[in-house]
Amino acid sequence: HEVVILLQHSIDKNISIETDLQAENSCISGDPSQVQNALLNLALNARDAMPEGGSIVFESVEVTIEKDHSICNMFEVTPGFFINIRVRDTGCGMDTEALKHLFEPFFTTKLPGKGTGLGLAAVYGTVKSHHGGIAVNSMPGKGTQFDLYFPLDSTVMRRLNPKPKRFVPPPRNASILIVDDEDLVREMAVESLTNGGYSISAYRNGDEALAAYKEKFPSIDLVIIDLILPGLSGLELLSELKKINKSIKVLIASGCISQADPTSYPEGVDAVLQKPFRVTDLIQKVAEVLHAG
Repeated sequence: HEVVILLQHSIDKNISIETDLQAENSCISGDPSQVQNALLNLALNARDAMPEGGSIVFESVEVTIEKDHSICNMFEVTPGFFINIRVRDTGCGMDTEALKHLFEPFFTTKLPGKGTGLGLAAVYGTVKSHHGGIAVNSMPGKGTQFDLYFPLDSTVMRRLNPKPKRFVPPPRNASILIVDDEDLVREMAVESLTNGGYSISAYRNGDEALAAYKEKFPSIDLVIIDLILPGLSGLELLSELKKINKSIKVLIASGCISQADPTSYPEGVDAVLQKPFRVTDLIQKVAEVLHAG
């Protein structure tokens, strides 16, 4: 908020500053002045890329990051709960060659005398020192988008004990079976859905989930499956569950499939929730699937 207020009072009037701050928890461990300076650097770079005017948008959401997330491959990031701060602009954008050198000290796309090339290197250093990650998307003439990921302070989160938005559950206390091998994701889903009024059983692999479903499938209203699992894969588990109950309701929660493309859904799947996802998105999607039938 401080960064936005500062920019609104100092940046050219032909550039609009917009916000969409959806993250309910934004507590991170670290130096707030460094984070503010990183955001200011990104905003000033965006300003310089829009000499004729345009818009800068700040967005924030809470996300879960798993070990197979691309950020984990590029940075030493521990999977868990993160705040994703996005800064995007409608400026001139960058080509692939510029993107390759973007965070190198003294590299700049600006005219001589217009920049030192240290701003983005400082942003990169701030993100790394806070055990986070950064991703960039840009195309010439299409603007630039920076996604900064900072791990949320787990101590503060536990003290705040945040409750997800409560949605109206189905007529009776619905029972949900969850299978996900990522402990943090599974525990987050269990806590969120329990707070949402559901009865939850959770397992870390497909074999355990299949055995549990065989035992109590008449009372299970919905199964939430990750596609990548030890033992039985998510698709193999889905096939076995369908043999037991052809009308089973299934929600796939995975980073390997796009919820925006229903034609890519495996047969027999009611809905897809793409990882990383927010707690509110999970509860909303569960409610939609259960109410649909």
